[in-house]
Amino acid sequence: MMSAAPHHAPPGPAAPPLAQALRWIGRPYEFMRECAQQFGDVFALQLGSHGRFIAFSRPDALRAIFTADAAILRVGVGNAVLKPFLGPGSLLVLEGDEHLRERRLVMPAFHNKAIGGYGEIIREALLAATGDWRGGTEFVAQEVLQNVSIDVILRAVFGLQGAQDGADLKREIVSFLNDRRFSLGLLAQLDEANPPEELEAFREQFERIGRLTKTLVAQRRSEPRAAEGDMLSMLLEARDEDGRGRTDDELRDELLTLVATGYETTATALAWGVYWIAERPGVRERLRAEIATVGPRPDPKAYGALEYLDATCKEILRIYPIVPSVFREVVRPFRVAGYLFEPGTVLSPSIYLTHHRPDLYEDPDAFEPERFLKKAYSPYEYLPFGGGARRCIGMSLAVHEMKVVLATLLERFELAVAPGQRVVPVRRSVTMGPSSGPRMVVQNVYS
Repeated sequence: MMSAAPHHAPPGPAAPPLAQALRWIGRPYEFMRECAQQFGDVFALQLGSHGRFIAFSRPDALRAIFTADAAILRVGVGNAVLKPFLGPGSLLVLEGDEHLRERRLVMPAFHNKAIGGYGEIIREALLAATGDWRGGTEFVAQEVLQNVSIDVILRAVFGLQGAQDGADLKREIVSFLNDRRFSLGLLAQLDEANPPEELEAFREQFERIGRLTKTLVAQRRSEPRAAEGDMLSMLLEARDEDGRGRTDDELRDELLTLVATGYETTATALAWGVYWIAERPGVRERLRAEIATVGPRPDPKAYGALEYLDATCKEILRIYPIVPSVFREVVRPFRVAGYLFEPGTVLSPSIYLTHHRPDLYEDPDAFEPERFLKKAYSPYEYLPFGGGARRCIGMSLAVHEMKVVLATLLERFELAVAPGQRVVPVRRSVTMGPSSGPRMVVQNVYS
């Protein structure tokens, strides 16, 4: 229970801010676990130029944060650094009524009926990426699955069909998002009046991405397609309660948001999935048996009814959440977990720490999909896509893509982790992915 009389301030490590920042950047999971073990459910981190935030992992505290009024807590500085790339009309940077309006306009593109229609696109993209695999083929999971992810985005989001359609956009997006310099800190620098000179080429590249996206929007607006089913078609048709649609700039911002949030995140989740399933033969065989019950090459929507596949996807997203934390900025004094926080304080529900609480998850460091068959977790106990009104709008598409890709791989291949590597979570721009990709090898190809 929260105490009636608020404490003065949460505890936290005594190390200098720079030392804390280096650990948070380099080994965030390890650092956060050490802090939780030493300071408990609420603690403060001082990260120098990265700011100060208060970490939380108790479900009751997360509930209070995620259900707080937008006039009291806002996304604020947590997502503001994305503005130079995604634009001012992005769902990720809008606040208050503007955010609610935009979310209502985007939601129809993510209804279950719309998402189910993308299954064949996902499967075709995967089959194209794996068509030349044979026994002994080695590959880097992250690279292959990123290629699948961008092809799905270009077809499902932009409605592009042929290999040459959108080739320039694909090349620029992949180059930009795979650049080792890409990070939230870099984006913040690009918004400065005089960014570092060496980043000018980087700025020019994402400006090209914006122009290419806007050109596609203008082309589709001038040459509308009937009943295409892609997200751009739906976004072009969407109207708010006043009958107003979106400008080309607003559509560009939202499309870039869908690209940025759906490209590396889904591919990273799938790379973890490929790794965990290969490492757990019992899980792999149970999945193959379940997938066989829907027959060869079923309608991809059939995978949605498979309980163990669903539990496996949930466990993949639990054990190493792709985004380890989310952030809210206090606008008005806010009391939670026995503390009173003043405006400007940044609160950070820790997805990773919550997912590893032993009072919620027995043996939390073990990969055990069965836990999701035994218990239903609340949105404040299991939250791989964040929470509240800001929960990731692409959640349904990401999970559907995971199920179709993993089921199709299991139908066609037996995969193993290539020897000679230790796979651990590492920071990849704004996500946490498997080190080395990981490197995988095809052990068997099923007829």
